[in-house]
Amino acid sequence: MSNLFVYKIRNLVNQKFYVGSSQNKRERFRNHRRLLRLGTHHCKHLQAAWNKYTEECFVFEVVEEVPEDGDLWAAEDRWLDEHFGKPYCYNAGRSADAPMRGRVGALHPQFGTSLREDTKQAIATSLREFYAANPDARPMLGKTHTDESKERNRQAKLANPTRAWLGKERSEETKAKISAAQKGVPKAPGRTVSEAGRAKIRANIEAGRSHMHWVGRTHSDESKAKMGVAIVAQLPDGTQKEFATLSALSEDTGVHLPTIVRACKFGKPISTGALSGWILAYRGRETTAVVIPPEYAHLPRTRQLAKEQGAALYFTGVPCSSGHLAPRKAQGVCVECAKVSGAKSNEVRKAKPKSEAAKEAGRRYYEKKKLAALTAA
Repeated sequence: MSNLFVYKIRNLVNQKFYVGSSQNKRERFRNHRRLLRLGTHHCKHLQAAWNKYTEECFVFEVVEEVPEDGDLWAAEDRWLDEHFGKPYCYNAGRSADAPMRGRVGALHPQFGTSLREDTKQAIATSLREFYAANPDARPMLGKTHTDESKERNRQAKLANPTRAWLGKERSEETKAKISAAQKGVPKAPGRTVSEAGRAKIRANIEAGRSHMHWVGRTHSDESKAKMGVAIVAQLPDGTQKEFATLSALSEDTGVHLPTIVRACKFGKPISTGALSGWILAYRGRETTAVVIPPEYAHLPRTRQLAKEQGAALYFTGVPCSSGHLAPRKAQGVCVECAKVSGAKSNEVRKAKPKSEAAKEAGRRYYEKKKLAALTAA
């Protein structure tokens, strides 16, 4: 019997799997299990699934036996070629002998990220040290591109969509269009303008052709209305009120714009000020309207109001972090959360066995209480 195997680590819940190969099935399975139990497995997808579904939901199984004279990695690669990148395959590498081979673009784990400056410096330092110790290892050391290579590189750049205009000349009409489109557009940080460029800008300003096209101008009321976002306010009594824009709400109530924006963003009742107890939302993004049950209608809407009125409870209409839609104490504790916490404490207290001294103290207390009742009668 061959000792070469291709195996799966299969999730019994959703049938997703990880593919691998080995010459020692027992030792390989044992090592996988050890790393997964420690939470240090190299395959992050498999590790996350193991943590979520627990060990009992995974099975290790052989799916192919490879002949003694066969190519084990080639056999694993056939499985990876068929399944890698599919939603049901946990593998992060698409090649048995080189896991990162062919993982370009979005398939690479570092795609879309940039290295930190200290990391770049560390790489540069290590390369300088390596090439200083191994000067012959430099791929282009003492070499120059041939004319043929230079032409190939030039054609490749011309074929690149991002370098489509390399070596070409734009017409005056195209230049004028680009110039008009770029006027007033913020430029890249750190960009400097040449002296000739500054002279052109000064000349245009003196001629009344300012590149700052909004200098001295304001938006019309119609434009402001188009750009504005309506605000829906739910008042403490459960009624709703709508304002055309943020500015309209701010002018009508005297509340600063940052306060209104924060209230719209988080969707929680405003705790203090002129809008105390109000819930704000952008029109079209409002959540389910807060319903105030009749039995809670008399309660203040915020903790601040409860303190000012001397009330023991208040009701916001918004569920607490545990999901309870219930009044809260003026100290800020949800009534239902307090009940749950108290019930757990009672269960712990009841489950704890009493000592003989505690039992004797309890008996004396009830005897004394009973005697006092008889004496009073």
